Amino acid sequence: MFKSIKVKLLVFVLILSLVPLLITNAYQLTSYTKDQNREITAHLRDIAEGNAELINQWIDQKLILVDTIYKSHPDIGNLDRSTAIETLNTIKLQYPDIETVVLADSGGKSISSEMQDINISDREYFKKAQKQQEVIISDIITSKSTGNQVISFVKPLNNDKGEFTGIFMIVGNAETLLKAVSEIKIGQTGYGYLINKETTVFLTHPTKEYIGKKHEEVNPDNVKLFKETIFTNHEGNIDYLAADNTERLGYYHLIPAANWQLVVTGKASEILQGVNTTTKVIIALIGVTSAIVAVLAVVLGSTFVKPIKKVTDLLIKTENLDLAEDDSFNEVYNHKDEIGIMARALGVTRKTMRE
Repeated sequence: MFKSIKVKLLVFVLILSLVPLLITNAYQLTSYTKDQNREITAHLRDIAEGNAELINQWIDQKLILVDTIYKSHPDIGNLDRSTAIETLNTIKLQYPDIETVVLADSGGKSISSEMQDINISDREYFKKAQKQQEVIISDIITSKSTGNQVISFVKPLNNDKGEFTGIFMIVGNAETLLKAVSEIKIGQTGYGYLINKETTVFLTHPTKEYIGKKHEEVNPDNVKLFKETIFTNHEGNIDYLAADNTERLGYYHLIPAANWQLVVTGKASEILQGVNTTTKVIIALIGVTSAIVAVLAVVLGSTFVKPIKKVTDLLIKTENLDLAEDDSFNEVYNHKDEIGIMARALGVTRKTMRE
């Protein structure tokens, strides 16, 4: 088959036209996909960073507030019970987003702005306060008195000798923080959630059953991936299979004031929908373009080969001493190129042989 100059020429023309076209289009498609993926990652990063900064500012304000309030009332621990409770209630009324103010001694005996006397020595935050100087931030919990979602900010108290003497605590309403997280939208069904980087406990999540549970309980298949990324790094993008068996893309960003991670995530099919649709269109266009180029190459190649085939037929007739005049070769005689010159020379030879 490849002995024919027609086939060789057609194959050469097809290779010459299609290979550069396919290479160029493949490169452009790959570059487009990479650029779009970078833009998607940047978009997720911007959402995560912006909201993480907002949440971190809210927490920082409360950390400053608990210090400021206590410094304004340094002798509150020396007041009698009724005066202390009155002071705690006054503090609460000054700040609308504070639900409760609590003061406790070194043994855990506490009084609050709600006039509750509770021993909190068994509480985890109280145990932590006995061992450290920094303000302790609780997870997001449900207030037993109001039913609201709250965060406790616990300031350890120490005397001049550095001995632990108790705690001063404000309990802030977390509505502002939760609203910021709930308003995060990624694609049609994507969302954001908070998770404790140290304990791996879900603090918020659209699936309420997850809240308060550790990540390994909810999605054990991703324990290694999350440990190497979300629970180790400051920020980054992540691609994983969620507990509902949907492939997800996301980005996480640390909230340093609380050592929480804000994770924004959405279904890959939704996030990449535009890219996938455009990619399919581009591939279809490449296919159509390649087909058109192939057809044109065949047509042009056939047009070029046709007069060569005529000259070949004329040579065969001459070889077989078939010297009869044939008007079907007039067209090739009239060619102005080298093929025409060959045909006319052969025609002269045939004429001489006939004479």
